[in-house]
Amino acid sequence: RHIFFFIILVSLLIIIIINIIVYNNKINNKINKKHIALIEITGTIAEKEKTNAKNIIKSLNKAFTNKNTKAIILKINSPGGTPVQANLINNHIKRLRNTTNKKIFSIIEDIGTSGAYLIAIATEKIYCDPSSIVGSVGVIVNYFGFVDTINKLGIERRLYKTGKYKAIMDPFIKKNEEEDKIINNSLNYIHEDFVNNIIKSRNNKLIVNNINEISTGKFWVGKEAIKFGLIDGFYDIYSLSFEILKTNIIVNYTKEKTLIEIISKKINKIF
Repeated sequence: RHIFFFIILVSLLIIIIINIIVYNNKINNKINKKHIALIEITGTIAEKEKTNAKNIIKSLNKAFTNKNTKAIILKINSPGGTPVQANLINNHIKRLRNTTNKKIFSIIEDIGTSGAYLIAIATEKIYCDPSSIVGSVGVIVNYFGFVDTINKLGIERRLYKTGKYKAIMDPFIKKNEEEDKIINNSLNYIHEDFVNNIIKSRNNKLIVNNINEISTGKFWVGKEAIKFGLIDGFYDIYSLSFEILKTNIIVNYTKEKTLIEIISKKINKIF
């Protein structure tokens, strides 16, 4: 019985590996022709997440240096993430645009807000669906306070530190106005940088009387966002590729999964 299951397992692995080889051959054939490079910005943008600066920059470099890449599309489905990771990607896109004539576009599908929108503004054009969620130009930090809770439980807080503000945002210490001011100042600096980035990147595209109209943290659907000049029009990946870029060959340059990850996913689908 054990031998029987072993033979079945080995057979499945061989079938999966053959499928992977065939799939990779198809991808290689596409890469050797003129094509659109697709890079996915999905989920939270953070150093420990799959969508981080290191992975996206690697994909961007690969796409831009391939002589057969006709243009690059960022497929965005993200509510944002950390300012640093988003900034690193934003800055790298700008550097690549300055060193090559290849076009790069952003397509916001369901959502492209906060840090994801910061990435989008570095590209040539931003497109979305009329119902996509766009914007949310703001910065947020939150944490819980448990001062009253530990007092009611009779827990004594013991903390040793050097530096007046070393324990700032500690959830077991009562907050004060001075520390609030420090935190808000930091958020204001990040927010100001975000807004300035939009002004520089979208410059004559913005349709607002006052930049404060779009920097309140509010988000809009695509039909509203276009009125402010936050996006450039309504296209999806396929209509943009076919109507504007004149090719239907799309190659996904998003960081590839390892062989073990692919096999595990295939086995999970089977069972």
